[in-house]
Amino acid sequence: MKKLIQITASIAMGSGTLVWGIQQAYQQRGYQAIGGEYILAVLAAMMIYWLIEKV
Repeated sequence: MKKLIQITASIAMGSGTLVWGIQQAYQQRGYQAIGGEYILAVLAAMMIYWLIEKV
């Protein structure tokens, strides 16, 4: 059950971070592009997964 919560929370946090990052990058650039916001989303998901494991 803990693994399921870890995975679900990681996906939720990663996707939320991705949506936020894409919006912020679009505001700065003025056009759609692939950049660091995708790396940020993956790192956020990994961090949440790791943090939940420590609890």
